[in-house]
Amino acid sequence: HADARRLFLGDIFDTLDGDVNLVRLYPGAVCAWHRHQHQTDHLFCVTGAVRVGTLDDTGAPIWEVLDERHPGPLTIPPGTWHGYGALTEPCVLLQYNTPKYNPDDEERQPRKKLPWD
Repeated sequence: HADARRLFLGDIFDTLDGDVNLVRLYPGAVCAWHRHQHQTDHLFCVTGAVRVGTLDDTGAPIWEVLDERHPGPLTIPPGTWHGYGALTEPCVLLQYNTPKYNPDDEERQPRKKLPWD
């Protein structure tokens, strides 16, 4: 899947219990905010730098940067609002999500302005 935010290669190894995804993020584009009730996301920065945000109980963002020196993994548990955006180009994220993606398990919020907009 490709759009203005990213090139998304999903479920690369379809025989696994979860999804292995490779995501090329484009600077200036943001993928936020969404959550899953059952899926756990594991993020690892392969190249470049990405800012990952989660929302606390008040809706305030908590930011973490993954880059080549501190690639992760970063685990986002079920029920946690999260999103990310590239800080550099190129920026490639490796994701392992378990269980496999189910569109009925994803809830989205309208996109909000983020600190790097």
